[in-house]
Amino acid sequence: MTNNLVTDSARGKALVETLGDRPVALLRGHGNVVVGPDLRRTVSRAIYTEVNARMLLQAVMLGGPITFIDPEEKQADRVRP
Repeated sequence: MTNNLVTDSARGKALVETLGDRPVALLRGHGNVVVGPDLRRTVSRAIYTEVNARMLLQAVMLGGPITFIDPEEKQADRVRP
């Protein structure tokens, strides 16, 4: 059993590995952890992560099919000017 909190360097390292180059990770039972290059970007990511999670929950509750962005679409968005 564990309280799932990051309380030592081993868990901190595991969290860093989980995050990798991504800005958000979910902590089971504790919400999320958000990182960014500055405070403004980090807070923005935190707010929109919650907004997007609520929207996804509402879509799931509606019961219709959900079409997620596939890797090719995601990559195409990154190369647009």
